Amino acid sequence: MAVREQNNFILTEGTKEYLSLWVDKFAKDPSMVIKKAGEIYNIIKGGNNLLEVGCGLGHTLLFLSYFYKFCQGIEIMDDFYNRCVVNVSEKNNVGIFHGDAVDFRGGDRKYDTILFDAVLNNITHAHFYGIMKNLRGLIEDGGVCFMTSLADQSLKQQYIEGLPALLSRKGFNPTRIAEIVENNMHPKCQASWWSKEELGTFFEAMGGEMECLAPTFKDDPAIEVKFDVLVRFP
Repeated sequence: MAVREQNNFILTEGTKEYLSLWVDKFAKDPSMVIKKAGEIYNIIKGGNNLLEVGCGLGHTLLFLSYFYKFCQGIEIMDDFYNRCVVNVSEKNNVGIFHGDAVDFRGGDRKYDTILFDAVLNNITHAHFYGIMKNLRGLIEDGGVCFMTSLADQSLKQQYIEGLPALLSRKGFNPTRIAEIVENNMHPKCQASWWSKEELGTFFEAMGGEMECLAPTFKDDPAIEVKFDVLVRFP
């Protein structure tokens, strides 16, 4: 499969196509993203500085910029970055970094919130752990890391077995169902599944206290196997 490689990040062409479909949808009607941003705010509540990894078109950053003194986005995909810069251009408390989060350097700024909104299903475990090891020193004492829409490893087989019926109910073309099932979660891209126990062990070693929450993205067609994660760093 063709790949695009930048530093430690490898993006399959299928995943890029899949993400682009979502971005095009959100560009035309961002109401779903803004609704979810409101649900995210109910969890993280605002503060001084927010860092969002994989900020996409910037709609969530825009919403949360009213509740934080400064919001920093990180976006690796060229098209997403270019469109995000335009969308946030009128906000003087929003910055965008173009590149891989493992290469981000925050300078003297510390963040009380790190956000990964529906990002972890599209990157490898090793890449995520590398990002967190890089960002750990940027988190304020008492800060949090919030991750949404993780796919639960313990429910993977149950999900795959029930996926044809689920997709039929959602109106997918039956000829696409076999392809989607083969790729576990999304057409043409490989999704990452996550163990709550493994994540808990990883964050405990980083000095964090992890809590699993119900998904904030209520419109996710795969909500039955998703969970959110809130990690507090005392």
